[in-house]
Amino acid sequence: MIRRAFLRSGVTLLLGSALMLAGCGSGITIVASARPPDAEPLNLRGEKVAAVVMMQNQKVRVQAENALAKAITERGVQGIPMHTLLASPNPANQEAARAALEKAGVKGLIVLRPTRARKTERTPPRTYAMPMYAGYWGGYYPYGWGTSWGAPTNPYGKAQGPEHGGAPGPAGGYYVPTSVHVPGSEERYTVVKVEILVYSLKQNRLVWAGETESTEPSNVDSYVMDLVDVTAEELAKVRLIAG
Repeated sequence: MIRRAFLRSGVTLLLGSALMLAGCGSGITIVASARPPDAEPLNLRGEKVAAVVMMQNQKVRVQAENALAKAITERGVQGIPMHTLLASPNPANQEAARAALEKAGVKGLIVLRPTRARKTERTPPRTYAMPMYAGYWGGYYPYGWGTSWGAPTNPYGKAQGPEHGGAPGPAGGYYVPTSVHVPGSEERYTVVKVEILVYSLKQNRLVWAGETESTEPSNVDSYVMDLVDVTAEELAKVRLIAG
């Protein structure tokens, strides 16, 4: 993962409140962004840059690479879909990919790698005090009439006199401190995480990385287009391509 790799290289990963990008129907969020401080400045404007999408589904991969190449070309980069440089049924062939990139004179790579992950959100238990007997007006009066004989059963009901443990209320009368306990909960669901990596081929090193997160999309086609837009906007914001 991005965080682990960057921590090993001494780079602090910026994880704060996530930046929600408007206009993304699939709710894609940039959750991490980092740049190694010792990386050589990389200006991709006007340069040949390969759009690489690491997916096993080749149909979706081709669609995503075409869209990413188009998006960065519109921002001043010569975007090239990787599948047009390496028309191979085995895109994981490193030697063939390197030879194809060098032959084409590509300066940089923008790589997207989507993965699925299980996420758990935990809500801690909470307790709410219910001192409805402390006062008559605005307290016991509406509560008492709302839960009296013939009304819905009082879920908190008890006899309230001192013989039952009641205590004098601040506005007179008696009350028994009552509370409602809401237990904690745990929700597990699937999210899609996408690493966005920018490599300089001259240095053969990572010069920028980001990560997005979203709920699992119901429509892959629209998700791919949203992801490409988010990627292009983020790269423009960090000035790797024109805005």
